[in-house]
Amino acid sequence: MSKDDTYYNYSFCNTSTLGEYIVNGVGDLDGVRTSWAYNFEVTGTGFEFNQSRSTFYIGSLAVLVFLFVITVIMIPKIPNGNDTDSFGMVISINKLKYIRPVLYGIAYSLLLAITFLVSNVATAYMGSSLVADLFFVIYQLMYWMIIPMIFIWFAWFFVQLFRDREVKRLIERGLGGNTLWKEQYL
Repeated sequence: MSKDDTYYNYSFCNTSTLGEYIVNGVGDLDGVRTSWAYNFEVTGTGFEFNQSRSTFYIGSLAVLVFLFVITVIMIPKIPNGNDTDSFGMVISINKLKYIRPVLYGIAYSLLLAITFLVSNVATAYMGSSLVADLFFVIYQLMYWMIIPMIFIWFAWFFVQLFRDREVKRLIERGLGGNTLWKEQYL
């Protein structure tokens, strides 16, 4: 504590733990000895969790969840294979099937963003770090899984592209109805 005539200053720096702190003391600012008490909250961001911030975070989370649900609903509506006739023979190559894995990637990215947002809100504004740590570990696991998933996705994409080129070449040659061809390429 330092003293400058009638003014006293005490720097309280032990606020490493999140939560509410109560500070009280006695002061003699106007020549009258006065006691005072007030409380302050320490959050992960240093800002108070008020109505406008909570509305923003809830709105952001709602938009991400809405986009995630829309993406998941749209995935089954996209074809996952080539166009076939009533006997199961390929009659044409359907290029829409390449959108499906892109939507899976978008859904995964949205889920990653939702997990990250929940982790940050929990870190910033919850009194304990249990929930924040849990969601951050889930976020980290999902984030590191992206690397092998990208390689698998590109490998799958190029294998499908190569197979479709072969199927198209065989269809153009008139070999589309061959059952041996069907078993080999489908």
